[in-house]
Amino acid sequence: MPCSIIQPCHKDGMSYKENNVRISVIPKDHEIVEFFIIDGKKKNNDCKIRERLGIEGEISDLIVVYKNLKDNKTIYCIIELKSGNFKKAVSQILNTYKYLIRVECCCSPIEWRAFMCFNLGPPIRINDHTLNTLKKTFPAEKSAHTKQQGNDNLGRFLRNN
Repeated sequence: MPCSIIQPCHKDGMSYKENNVRISVIPKDHEIVEFFIIDGKKKNNDCKIRERLGIEGEISDLIVVYKNLKDNKTIYCIIELKSGNFKKAVSQILNTYKYLIRVECCCSPIEWRAFMCFNLGPPIRINDHTLNTLKKTFPAEKSAHTKQQGNDNLGRFLRNN
């Protein structure tokens, strides 16, 4: 299902935690969900996506591939978990997208989304210019930022049209 370039980055399980931020998906019977840790500096030294794509600069933490078998929809969701820096999270997502969009994937049409989850600490400063930059690549319904934690916080976003 996923592009071969991210396959070595595969992570077992339906949740991920970093910076005291946790995301999870509880798949329904008609869904396939896979997690890929792409930021090899942190937890997945086998991934080497940075080297294979010649990526410069910081990249996001992971990609979640969501496949709905009922409507044959495939979503690649670029995910960044942060303790608070919204501008840096957006920068990492856009840089990741810039490199991954060039890769030829084997799947039917792919929908790209962006998801940022922040810890429950102090309020996040969201700069309008930064938010508008994100929305140029990912329209409002295709991107989200949240402080929500708990079961299926990412799953709800992936299921929304």
